[in-house]
Amino acid sequence: MSTFTRYLNELIGGQALGDHLSAAIRELQHRTGASYAEVCDEVTERLDAGDPAILAATRQTWVRRGSVATMAAPHARLRILERTQDGVFVVPLDPSGAQHTMPPGDECAVDGGGFDASLDLLANYELTAWQPFEHFLPTCGSLSDVRPGRDGTS
Repeated sequence: MSTFTRYLNELIGGQALGDHLSAAIRELQHRTGASYAEVCDEVTERLDAGDPAILAATRQTWVRRGSVATMAAPHARLRILERTQDGVFVVPLDPSGAQHTMPPGDECAVDGGGFDASLDLLANYELTAWQPFEHFLPTCGSLSDVRPGRDGTS
């Protein structure tokens, strides 16, 4: 397991990461028609490289890489609200609230503070937070994680 995969496992847990990667494998296999083994190898390589095409998902926060110029990635932080067919719909989380224009040539449609962003733009950022929906399901905790009854018993 690579260092980055360990980081992701600590960030969201093995079950959520496994579910995310299984979906990526199924989607890529369906799209390319490649064998399961070939697709698993490709997804693993791209995951280790931090490829947004494999990683990007709803409820993630991405921070601009230190080596990337502001012109290439004008917002310090982005929150993914939705994964789209060919990119992501994001909302900027700049602490200053500063409004920036997107780089020339980047296909973005601004809509109420959020915008459609390409995966190429997202490659200028790194994943720092991820709250998958599974964290809000009651079955995600251990079996001893149950809500107490009205009388204080489980």
